[in-house]
Amino acid sequence: MKTPLKTVRGLGEKHHGTEHHWTMRITALALVFLCIGFVWLVICMLGSDYESAKAMIGNPLISTFLLLAILFSGIHMHYGVQTITEDYLQSQLWRTLAKIGDMFFSTVVCAACVVAVLKVSFGG
Repeated sequence: MKTPLKTVRGLGEKHHGTEHHWTMRITALALVFLCIGFVWLVICMLGSDYESAKAMIGNPLISTFLLLAILFSGIHMHYGVQTITEDYLQSQLWRTLAKIGDMFFSTVVCAACVVAVLKVSFGG
C-alpha cells in the first residue's frame, strides 16, 4: 500500500523510483545534445580517409565527447531495459535472468566502445 507521504518521498515498490526517473530524464536530455554532436562529427568525417579520421578522434575534446556519449548511452540503455524488464516480465525467474543479461550486455558493449575510443585516441 502506498501512502501519500511515500508518494512524496518517491519511494515506490523498489524504493528507487524517483532516482530512476530522474536518471532516465537527465541521460535523455544529455543524449539529445550528444547525438546532435555525434551526427555533426560523422558529417565532418564523411569522405575523409582513415588517417584523418584517426587524427580527429585523437583530439582530446573529440575523444572526451565520444566517451561521454558512450557513458550516457550505456546508462540510459541499462535503465531503459530495466524498466521494460520490470514492467513486462511476469515470472520472477525470467525477470532476474533478463536483469543479469542486461547488466552483462550493457557493461560489455560500453567497455568495448570505451576501449576502441581510447585505443584510437592514444594512437594504438
